[in-house]
Amino acid sequence: MTWKNKKFSDIISDTNFTNIKLLFFMFFNLSNISKDKSFFEFSINYKKIEKIKEYYEQEDVALINNENFENYLDLKFSFKNFTHKLLIENDKQLTKKEFFEEIYKKILVIKFNDKNFDIDLFEKSFVLGLFAFRGSPDVKPNYFSVDVLVKNIDKNYMTKFTNLLLASNWIKDLNLNLNFRNLQNQYTSGEKKRYPQVRVQLDLFWQKYKSDLMKLNIAKAHYMNKELKNKHLNKNANNKKDYIHRLLLYTNCFTDENGIVEIDKKKVNEYRKILNFKVNEYDKQLGFNIASNSTNNKEEKIQRNQQLVEFAKIKLPDFCFGCKDKFDLSVRTFYRKNSNVPYLEIHHTIPFSQDHKNDTIENLVKLCPVCHKAMTKNRADENLQKEIIESILKSSDETTKFIQETFENQINETKGNIVDFVLSKLV
Repeated sequence: MTWKNKKFSDIISDTNFTNIKLLFFMFFNLSNISKDKSFFEFSINYKKIEKIKEYYEQEDVALINNENFENYLDLKFSFKNFTHKLLIENDKQLTKKEFFEEIYKKILVIKFNDKNFDIDLFEKSFVLGLFAFRGSPDVKPNYFSVDVLVKNIDKNYMTKFTNLLLASNWIKDLNLNLNFRNLQNQYTSGEKKRYPQVRVQLDLFWQKYKSDLMKLNIAKAHYMNKELKNKHLNKNANNKKDYIHRLLLYTNCFTDENGIVEIDKKKVNEYRKILNFKVNEYDKQLGFNIASNSTNNKEEKIQRNQQLVEFAKIKLPDFCFGCKDKFDLSVRTFYRKNSNVPYLEIHHTIPFSQDHKNDTIENLVKLCPVCHKAMTKNRADENLQKEIIESILKSSDETTKFIQETFENQINETKGNIVDFVLSKLV
């Protein structure tokens, strides 16, 4: 028997902060949409995972796991043939793209507006939603891996997927890695087409989330508890911390609006060379590299959101979003030695808390030093600040959409004027 559950519209309208657990689960684990668009299907299958399957052959384990899923998400699952299944009614008749748009928007609204926001619960829900249900532990290389579901892969989804990964403060401490399987020989030869995996260091995940996994997925927890006892594991010292580049390359070169883009052998060799670098020339000119893990609290606070800043430096075009239509860049900044790279500041359009617990790539733009200095409360003339804000919004549809959708209620309180709203947030 397969149970029907909540309607999608009920989930999206739910204002309870704990709903974030379900939102992350849905974003990372959508299996299919029925042909008539009547429901969304989520399937968690362990038939092909031999190391976990033996635990599922014990009937009580399967039933307990099913009950754990239900308790965690407050929804009814069915279980048959090593598969847990959840159906959510698609009462809004959404396409897959619209589904992910709605989920992603709701996550951001909760992140930046919920009065009961709990950063620990938010981050934990993110990590568990991604790994706890479909993740596969591999003890020898010390990885906990999860496939990006191929039916969901297109530029729209991977852009949002990347944004969520880079905005997480916790996942980077697990040695996040993207396994670029599209360039492996098995894939390029057509022998076996496997798709990207997101991986974290298994022992680090286990240390931090052992108690959570025990309550949510006892089959995986029992396996990991048994296999990780008294074992000296590879610490993945070869992790080059280049996953930002990998995510960007995959999204930009291997996906389009319709899905996965197949590439020729020449491109395969080209991308293989690109992914072998440690730090490319552009990054050397910028003078940054991705911060390694640190147990020093002071260092951790400084580096907390550095991955988003680095991502913005690579992704965003090299012009000033605040004055590009008014001034030549050469009269507003300088160019770095022996390069054509201009010095630009990464600016948070909407400033958040001092420790930057809450941020997202959509909120970041590049500004010249003059505009960046001017965008401090009471420092410059208000009309100049409004002019810079207008230019930012005109130059970045992504930032405009983020502010309009995430802060809709607050903007309405300023008579619907988005420029005045941004101005009111300056610090």
